[in-house]
Amino acid sequence: MKRLKATVMFLTVDYFKKYGDSSGGTLNDICDKFHIASRKNSIAVISLQQKHRIFSAEELLSEIDRHYHEDCECGLKATNTIQMMANNLYMVQDKPQAQALLKEKGEKMWDIETCHHWMKNLMGKNSFRGKKMEDEAIRDMKEHIWKYKIEKSDEETDVAGACDLVVKQNEEIIAGIQVKPESFYHKNLTYVKELQEKLEYPVHDLVYDRNLRVVKGGGHRILKPTS
Repeated sequence: MKRLKATVMFLTVDYFKKYGDSSGGTLNDICDKFHIASRKNSIAVISLQQKHRIFSAEELLSEIDRHYHEDCECGLKATNTIQMMANNLYMVQDKPQAQALLKEKGEKMWDIETCHHWMKNLMGKNSFRGKKMEDEAIRDMKEHIWKYKIEKSDEETDVAGACDLVVKQNEEIIAGIQVKPESFYHKNLTYVKELQEKLEYPVHDLVYDRNLRVVKGGGHRILKPTS
C-alpha cells in the first residue's frame, strides 16, 4: 500500500476513546463523503445476510472477504475486502475535503490500524447488529399489529428509499420503517428524508441504543406518525 507523506497521525486508542468503539466520528463523515463503503465499492450487505446463514459480526466480515476472493453461487461479488476498504479510507484522508473535516474536529490523520478497526465496526458489527434489530422488530411488531404483514424491504427500497422494513395490508405497502441506532440520527439526515419522500407511503423511525434497547418507535406505536 502506498504510504502517505510524513504527517502527524492519531492512534487507534485515541479515536475510540473519543468516539467509543463504534463506526461514528470523523471517519464516518469521510467514509460517506468519498463513498468508501457504498454498495458499489463493497457489497450488498443486506442481500449477503439474507442469502447466507451468518451468526456473528466476525463471520459476516469473513463472508465479505470470501465474496471478493471467490465466486459464490449466491451471485453476489464484493469489489473490495475489508482491508482494502480500510486502506482506501486511510488514503483519502490526505485529500482536501477530508483534511477540512479533520481540521473541523481538531484532528490529524488517523493511522491505518484505526481505519481498519473502524471499517470492521461498520461492515461487521453494525451491519450484523442492524439485521438482528430488524429481525427482532419484525417479531415484536407481529405480536402488536398482527393484522398487518411486516417484512424486510428489498435491497433497492432499502438503499434508494432509506426504508428497512415494510408494513403491508392486503399485499399493499401502507408504511415503511427505518431501523437505526441512535448514533445514526446525529448526522445530517436531509438526504435520508429526501429519499423517503419519494416513496408512496410514510416511513417511521424505530431507534435503538448501543445496548440494543428500543428508545423510539416499536410495537403497536409504529403506525402512528412520529413527532
